[in-house]
Amino acid sequence: MSDTRAGAKYSKTKERRFYRNIRARDPHDLGEWEILISPDFYEYTQKRGMGKTREFVDIVRQAVLNPRKLFRGIRDDEVDVDDDDWLCYVATPSHAYNYRTGDKCPVVWDKSVMLVYVTDERVLYNWYWADPTSFQAQRAI
Repeated sequence: MSDTRAGAKYSKTKERRFYRNIRARDPHDLGEWEILISPDFYEYTQKRGMGKTREFVDIVRQAVLNPRKLFRGIRDDEVDVDDDDWLCYVATPSHAYNYRTGDKCPVVWDKSVMLVYVTDERVLYNWYWADPTSFQAQRAI
């Protein structure tokens, strides 16, 4: 059974061999639980540069812990995500990072939000900046 599905039996902690845990908002009771980051995802993020790595360490971790909105069930044609049990954490960070230099900078995209996708097995899948009208979420939590 999916950890993210309403009524699911799950543990607040989650472990998987070689994966790292970060704290996030629990969609069931809005307390805290752990989501997983795969070792391949860490490596992939680091290869994308210092800005993307800093964005992950600083902004993404805060986004899943203190989201502005939390949705279950995602339809996003832009990144080919279509799943009823995935979670989408929506945040409005106060700053961003320059992907080339890694320097902190202001958010220059008007009305942009950060979308952080987590699979039904509580594994962080991806994140990116978007116009809030560019994605469709099925159910707000």
